[in-house]
Amino acid sequence: MALNRSVHDLLYVRLAPLEIDDVLERQAQGALVLDARDPATFAAGHLRGSINVPADGRFAETSGIVADPDDEVVLVAPQDRESELRIRLGRVGFDHIAGYLRDPESAVFVVPDQVARARRVTPTKLATALAGPRAPIVLDVRTVDELADDGAIFRARHIPLAELPRRLAEIPPQRSIVVYCADDYRSCVAASLLRRNGWNDVADLLDGYEAWTEALRNAGANARPAGVGDGATRSPDRSASHCSQRGHHDPGCSAVTSSHVSGSW
Repeated sequence: MALNRSVHDLLYVRLAPLEIDDVLERQAQGALVLDARDPATFAAGHLRGSINVPADGRFAETSGIVADPDDEVVLVAPQDRESELRIRLGRVGFDHIAGYLRDPESAVFVVPDQVARARRVTPTKLATALAGPRAPIVLDVRTVDELADDGAIFRARHIPLAELPRRLAEIPPQRSIVVYCADDYRSCVAASLLRRNGWNDVADLLDGYEAWTEALRNAGANARPAGVGDGATRSPDRSASHCSQRGHHDPGCSAVTSSHVSGSW
């Protein structure tokens, strides 16, 4: 009953529009900027330190994974969806929504030094990078069951998105990272979380593992991109899952080899 009253109250309390200077001031004081626009729009330009949790998906549930309900939150929302998103957050315990950024596409032009862009890579570009001398770490944020059922990109590290906030220390700093999931919803969330926590060279895989496996199916034997071959995927097995469940993270268990050199690509 209390929850119903809380949600009812949210329906009738107008969410305040905030100017960019107010948002930056609140962010400097510790507020989280939660950007609910689609991954492509977010990638084109967003406030540094924002976390991208797209509205069209498991928005509230995923926000609860990557953010603390006690945080002060400033929303960056798709047009006319601010109140909807506030209600969805309220249902999972986010009660400190300070407001929303007014006209985010225009606001970012006012403070270009506070704006970042997100890199996104195609399967072909990832395959080429993996075959090069500065191969990135590939991070798989799907669930244990997805990994077991569908396989994975060869030597990808596996940390489910639900576990990522508490396992960030397992990801080497100063390395290029490419994150993927089944499509690209969770990967864009995870990539933005990594950037917020200090990983600067992070990309996510466009259309995710589905696109990777489709690229393998579509590539002819003589027309495969560099690095895409018989070893480009790991067959479904539960070895990495068991490794994760035991809390043991052997470098040989779903990890890239130590011979991969750090650097941008």
